[in-house]
Amino acid sequence: LVTRMAAAEGLDSFEFLKHLDLVSLKQWVNVHADALLPYDGMKMLIDNVFIRPLPLNGADACSTTPKWLRDTTVDIYSLGTFHPCHYWDAIVCLCAAIVALTIAIPTGHFVFNLIWPAFRAISPPHKKWYVVGNLGKSFCLGLLTLSPTWWKIMFNGYVSHDWWTDPQALFYARRSVVIYVVSDIVTLYMVPKLHKSTIVHHWLCFALCMFLMGFEGRSTDVTLMIGVYGIWSSVSFMTNLFLAIRVMYTKRTFPMLFLAFLAMVTYVGCCGINWAWHGLWYFGSLMNGTATIPMTAYVFSLLFIINDDIVLIKWLFKFVFKGVAPKPSNEQKKKQ
Repeated sequence: LVTRMAAAEGLDSFEFLKHLDLVSLKQWVNVHADALLPYDGMKMLIDNVFIRPLPLNGADACSTTPKWLRDTTVDIYSLGTFHPCHYWDAIVCLCAAIVALTIAIPTGHFVFNLIWPAFRAISPPHKKWYVVGNLGKSFCLGLLTLSPTWWKIMFNGYVSHDWWTDPQALFYARRSVVIYVVSDIVTLYMVPKLHKSTIVHHWLCFALCMFLMGFEGRSTDVTLMIGVYGIWSSVSFMTNLFLAIRVMYTKRTFPMLFLAFLAMVTYVGCCGINWAWHGLWYFGSLMNGTATIPMTAYVFSLLFIINDDIVLIKWLFKFVFKGVAPKPSNEQKKKQ
């Protein structure tokens, strides 16, 4: 990536890195993202799947928002300002996505059972729902994150803190949150025998995403950092794919090892970025005296998730390099 960026500027990689700044990086991402990722899965999902057209701007969204909600104003300390029109758009889309996925999962279960012998042979049968759920989540998050629109919006918003260049950016961002959380919601009532910690995890994701749908994320807000964690959790969609496939193909063949290696590399990379980003944010706030109680509570709540992340990373490492497939952890179950 650096080599291609340097070549576009007529510099070698070292000289390019010496002169790199946020403005030039932002310009390059916005100009070249379409060439790097030619298939815009985000627009395909958001523009065509949801029954509600994408608003052109905030006023357009407010024109269809109920008056009682449109007149609601809330400003919560350290979380940001509530945006009722954005919230209503996200809620309508969430309801549509829940209905669509509630139909798609049983349909996928039926079709896979007819045409996929390895799926048909899964035992006990309730694990088939786990597999379909993971495959669906991996497919949707893959379409979302392998999209130039998604990367441009996330970069402009979360790195350069510019949500206003594109008036539709906030709506795209909030609808991408819908795509991330909808599988967790549907899993709660469609996948049998969920572990208690899995149920708690899904409800927690739902609550955090509800904040993201309605509140403005400023550069030091808890809301913004929840969004950052969600972004890199979405990029690790290969892990969901591997956790589904391993139920059907248990032998350590080359394709399975390769898939496990990809899942491990992406998961370790995404976790590392998340932990470093959050660490710099929180400890920087402590150093300059701007840390708040909600920030501290959020960071401590992440410790449970980080512990499960480490357990899954160890499991993937052992599967790839040591030929050991220990008992699946709770984190693997959560990935459905």
